[in-house]
Amino acid sequence: EWSASNTDYEAGDMVSFTVSDSPERKIVYKCREWPNSGYCNQGAGFTPGTEYGKMAWTLMGACEGSMAPTAAPAPYAGTCEYRKCVMVESTETNCTPGSTGCSCRSGQTAGVGCTKKVENEVCTMTDVEPWNNSVDYVTDDVVRVGTQKFKCREWPNFFWCRMAAYKPDLEPNSVWNDAWIEDGVCPPGQGLTITGVSVLNPPAIVPNTPAPVPSPPAPVVSAVPTCPETCSSNGFMCVVFGVLSRSTCDSNMIACIAACHP
Repeated sequence: EWSASNTDYEAGDMVSFTVSDSPERKIVYKCREWPNSGYCNQGAGFTPGTEYGKMAWTLMGACEGSMAPTAAPAPYAGTCEYRKCVMVESTETNCTPGSTGCSCRSGQTAGVGCTKKVENEVCTMTDVEPWNNSVDYVTDDVVRVGTQKFKCREWPNFFWCRMAAYKPDLEPNSVWNDAWIEDGVCPPGQGLTITGVSVLNPPAIVPNTPAPVPSPPAPVVSAVPTCPETCSSNGFMCVVFGVLSRSTCDSNMIACIAACHP
């Protein structure tokens, strides 16, 4: 069921939309291909079936019966991290009086009372998580789609990293390229299984062998009518016994009469 609060729609995703409660009637829509797929996550302004909804969703037809839910992959269970560095502000004591940023002016006595604000880079190993619309991403932040990692671009592009329309996906040459760059892959881990089938080692796909197309029956070629004793009698027998269609019989009659009575 379509939801205005969902920001995880991707190109090709199918949703149902209720147009009537009594009797119950639902319509199926499909999220359009890039670049329109970004509109699928823009909420009520692009509701399926509305004027602007056509920019995001394609009408597929009525929903009848029960639709089996799409199997979702299990969460990634491997260890996928990146080195996240941030600038942390701290207070430094015993700064040189008169130096830039020092609270003590030149000529004053140095001591613990002379302080200044400094920034130091602090780096920690951070888990690579899927994109989340509640995070204010900045340059060099890393997210993943499955095991594919994406790094947020530099200023000013990093502002787009926070927008659902620019959420990275596995579709190449998509709008997400303006905000993110590919950053390698996570180590193989558990959780890449869908309904018991490993994505890393998928089963061989045996192509369907098309059924042979039967050859059409050979057309029946009517013999050129010969001149009978009475053409009308010949035509009458043709119609009665269904040897030829009535129009063919009439044509044969004309040819017969022309041959018998030149």
